[in-house]
Amino acid sequence: MPTAATSALLEHRRCPRHLTLPPCFLQEIPATSTAVRVDGGALRSFPLDPECEQLEVVLNTDGKQLNARIELLNAPNNPKQTFEVFTNNGELNSLCVCFNTIDPGNTVRIVNLAPVEFPCYIHLNEL
Repeated sequence: MPTAATSALLEHRRCPRHLTLPPCFLQEIPATSTAVRVDGGALRSFPLDPECEQLEVVLNTDGKQLNARIELLNAPNNPKQTFEVFTNNGELNSLCVCFNTIDPGNTVRIVNLAPVEFPCYIHLNEL
């Protein structure tokens, strides 16, 4: 049964003016999804389900540097949207982005631009 706070968050996500989630939700996404580790200099690609309308992406670290790029691809090597982030502490300053994925056949590609000593963790949630 959804609580009042959960209902408010769901309503916040449906609003087309907002592309990011409220700060209180940042702690809930990593707890509800499995993290994928990406070592420095590596990339990971995730094809999206054609029925997916929105994609939530959270990038964080265990207190180390976060330097990464998120790309929403419409076709191979054809980015529709791109976000780059750099912070000295990826635990305190994690990145949370919500993409509207209207067209089918999208792929999200995450590139860790940091050196190999600085892995980051990806949390994805398809809506």
